[in-house]
Formats: sequence, structure tokens, C-alpha cells
Amino acid sequence: MNVRAGWNGALALMAGLLIAGASPAQTVVNGSATGPVGNSQLVNLPGWIACSQPSNNSPDVCDMSMPSWNGGTTVTPSPSPDGGSWIGLANGVNPVEQECATGQMTGLVAGNGYQLRFYGACFGTGVGMYANGEPADVTVFIGATEEVVTIPMAAQEWNLYTVCFTATAEEMEFTLQTFTGDGYASLDGFTVAPSGEGAGNVTDTIVCIGSQIILDLTEPNGTYLWQNGSTDPTLTVTEGGTYWVQVNGNCGFRTDTIHVEELEGPVLDLGPDTTLCVGSGLLLAPGIPGTYDWGNGFTGPTYFAAMEGPVVLNLQHSCGIAVDTIVITYAQPPVVDLGNDTTTCNGVVFLLDASTPGAVYTWQDGSHNATFPATAGGSYSVVVSVNGCASSASINLEGVDCETVVMMPNVFSPNGDGSNDRFIPVLHKGVLRSALTIYNRWGQVVYEGSNLDIGWNGRKDGDICADGTYYWHLDFQGNDLQDTMTGVVTLLR
Repeated sequence: MNVRAGWNGALALMAGLLIAGASPAQTVVNGSATGPVGNSQLVNLPGWIACSQPSNNSPDVCDMSMPSWNGGTTVTPSPSPDGGSWIGLANGVNPVEQECATGQMTGLVAGNGYQLRFYGACFGTGVGMYANGEPADVTVFIGATEEVVTIPMAAQEWNLYTVCFTATAEEMEFTLQTFTGDGYASLDGFTVAPSGEGAGNVTDTIVCIGSQIILDLTEPNGTYLWQNGSTDPTLTVTEGGTYWVQVNGNCGFRTDTIHVEELEGPVLDLGPDTTLCVGSGLLLAPGIPGTYDWGNGFTGPTYFAAMEGPVVLNLQHSCGIAVDTIVITYAQPPVVDLGNDTTTCNGVVFLLDASTPGAVYTWQDGSHNATFPATAGGSYSVVVSVNGCASSASINLEGVDCETVVMMPNVFSPNGDGSNDRFIPVLHKGVLRSALTIYNRWGQVVYEGSNLDIGWNGRKDGDICADGTYYWHLDFQGNDLQDTMTGVVTLLR
């Protein structure tokens, strides 16, 4: 299991007891005391059983909210690290007044070494039926193992105790029994673990850059030697690497090796603010492990943004919290119209115009001009895109054979916007030869040419001609016609 520290502050891997039932291999079944209890209060604690004994004394099993016993002194212990109910045993007069209780351990492997761990404390001082300031001696019986644990009255706090034993069966019973000497023991938090595991065990883990973790191998009566020579039960780590420790504890000598990976904090970037086309959306997938909060109740690692406005992600990562915002706006697609289906003369240019400010064009043949010169019948189409939003239009032209026709415009705008930049015929068909001459208002020739598809670009010898009225003279010849046309055109940029 990897545990990662936050950016601001250390993460301590604090040692603690194995919680009963957390491992499927070994468990402790706590229970309830039964039988007469004299002056003591009794609260059921499932699984505990009072031992058979020659007196009427029985274990006092009480919840933390209740006094530990009735009599000359009433004491309420502080909550134990386990935080649950606890069992109390009072010392009596040897050999008659003794108290004992039994618990059950399951999931053991015969022949393997284990350790039974529990918390013990003595509370209260002064003369009383059980609490007169003397320490409490509790003997733990597990198979052939017998160990006396002395719990000092003066401590007034919970301490951790360990009893090592070798399993002889898959299920074993342990017994707690008091001996002579006045005193009262409160016991809680019974767990069992393999003898190779100390009260403190750490696994390979992660330290965030700029932070620290504490490797904690603390166990009762243990001595320690870390790879850097430290003999403390804990080691503060600020960078990645391999660390080892030798522990000599209650159940013998062991060595732990811990690999620590150094991890950077999250760099969250949802990308720049984005304009989308109406009807589309944007998939946001940061790809960073952690807990996601998109601010709208959605907590998945990816989010499909399909509404206009800001999207805020609050990402809780192993190495801190990162926040980023992206603003989504929507744009309408451009309006494109090539006109209605119509008839055109074969061999004559029919100019299709899709001009739109700021647009990118793609015609059916892959060309990218704002206009397309259709010279034959057929189906024509264009896709017009503005800021990534696209619209399309199409037109069907029916090509027919026509007589010689020339139609000239009366205005053009050579401003370089790709639309109406040249003075060319609006329609011409059947023209075999032509000669076009342009004059300014003073009769000076500013253009001469013979290609009606190129026409005049509004310049003379490369220089821009002024806006105004110009005169044109066109001689042309077709299959069935030779003619001359004249007129005026307005140059307007």
C-alpha cells in the first residue's frame, strides 16, 4: 500500500496494532463475561467468557461511558487507543479471590510464531475495594506459554503489551488471570499478528518533493539500528531511496527494508480557453491519479464539457491539491449559399462565390479559394470553416450549348480579399478571341489584355490606380459573332 504525503507538512506512517479482522489470516474474537459479578457493573462484550473459579468474582466488562466498578472508589478510564469497550480484572487474595477471562484466536497456522498484543492500564488511586494504588499482575496463558504482565497503577495511561507464542492449532484460546496483590487492570484492543511483525510495520511508500514522511517501527521494549546509524524508533525521510532498519523486539530480531519513491506534485492543465461549435463538446482528461471534483457533483477522472461557461477542476492528489479552470464558449457556424440549381453554358465560366470573412474554404476538387469557376454542368460543393465551425453548401449546374455571350460588370473592388478583385466578365461563353482596353478619365491607357479570365487587377505598371470611373473597350469574336462592346466601370476598394 502506498501512502503519499501532502505538499504542506509531513505524513507520518504511525505504527499501530493490526485491527482485529483486518487480516483474513489471524483474528481475535472478543466476547462477553457471564456469571455473578458482585459489586461490579456488567456490560455485554460479545465473545468474552468468565473462567470457572472457586469464588463469585467475575470479570468486569464495561463500556467507556460507565464507571469501572462500584465500591469505595469509582473510576472511569480514559478511552483506549482501540476506542471500544474494555474488560477489567481485579487482583484478589491468593488463592481464592482471582478473576479471569478467556478469548479466542482464529486463522492460525500450527507451528508458526505469533504475538498477542493488547493495551493495558490502571486507573484510580486510594483505598477502595480494588483500587488501592498497587500494580496489577495479569498472567496470560496461551497453550504452553505463560507470561506475567505487570501494569503499574501510577501510569494512569494505556500502554502496549506483547506476548509471543507458537501456534499449536488453527484456533487457540488465551486466558487472562489475576493473582494476589491489590489493584485493578483495564485491558483493551486485543490483536494477533505473526511474530515477525512488530507493532510498527511500514511498506514501500512515497515522499512528495518538498515534504517528508516518518517511518515508524516503534514496538514495546524494542531497540533499533537504521542504515544511517540512528537508533531511534522512527526515521524522518525527505527524499526517495532505499532504507533499512534492524529491530530487536519482544519476539526476536528482524530486518525491514523500505523503498521510498520521490514524487512531484500534480501539474494540472486543462488547456487554453476554447471556442466550440454549437452542438459539439470537449473531453477533458487530465490523466493524473487522484480524487476529482468538477464543481458540479461529477467526480470522474474525465469530463465531457458541453455547456458554455467556466469548468473548474479541483484535483486532490497524493502530493497536494491542484486547481485549474477552462472557459468554454460557443460559436455559430457560418451561413453559406451557392444559390439554387440552375443552367449554365458549356465552356462558359459560371463563378460560384462562397466568400465569408475569416473563412477557410474546401471545394469538391480540394481547392481552397473563396470562389470556384465552373465551366461545365455537374454537382459542386464547398465547406466553409470559421474558427473551426464549418458549414457546407452545394449546387447542381446543367450545362447546355450556348451562343457567344459576354456580360461585363460595372464595379469591382481590387482590395485583395479574394472577392471581385479583378475586372472580368460576369459571364462569357463562346468567346474565341478578345482584346480589352481600359482608359482613365484623361484617356490614358491603364490596361490592355486578351485573356478575359485574367482581366484587369486595378493597377498600371504595378502601381495602384485611384478609385474612380474608368472606360473600357472590348473587341471579341466567337463562333457565330464578332462584336465590339464599350462601357464604364467603377473601381472601388
